[in-house]
Amino acid sequence: PLAILWFLDRRPFAATALTGAVLLVHFSYALTVAGIAAAFMFLELRRTGRVRRPAIIGGIATACAVPVLVYVLVALGPTSPQISRTAAAIVVSHIPQEALPSSWMGLKAYLQLALIAVGLALASGTELLPILLAPLLAGVALTAAQLTSGNPQLALLFPWRVTVLLVPISTALIVRAIIVTAVSARAAPSPSRLRLLERASIAVLGASCLLG
Repeated sequence: PLAILWFLDRRPFAATALTGAVLLVHFSYALTVAGIAAAFMFLELRRTGRVRRPAIIGGIATACAVPVLVYVLVALGPTSPQISRTAAAIVVSHIPQEALPSSWMGLKAYLQLALIAVGLALASGTELLPILLAPLLAGVALTAAQLTSGNPQLALLFPWRVTVLLVPISTALIVRAIIVTAVSARAAPSPSRLRLLERASIAVLGASCLLG
């Protein structure tokens, strides 16, 4: 979220570097990082009408990804495609609740989708919409591909992990909309009413983080 704030605050290069740094935490967030970087490039192109700054954004994202990718390939590189697929299948069998859409696709996932859908609607007409939409589309596409192919290596890309970012942001947008509506309904809300809204907001955002 901080990287997105920086980008919306017209600091695209710092925002991209911070986004890329997420890969140092865990490479499984590569899909989310790629989606956000692509959205940053698209928006910067729309802002400036030139390719230079979007190209720099792409270069920064690539520079962050390459060292981690090289390490993963060197340290965990397969000896053959068959061994790689077999090893992936073994890992998936131990964490189906994380890797297999057929296992985790249920009420929680549908609730997450509903929150994200509302968040996208609230972000409509702003630069936040492409930033949320790009990783969502990537996650949905790879999830569908994994369900169709049954490929265990695709499963280990954890495409649904984009919700770790999208659910809290969407929930924050929903809470903001509720607060704005509640406050505007009264010209001068009382301090007790503001404290109640603050506590409710914190509770809802905390729940969304756990849900995401």
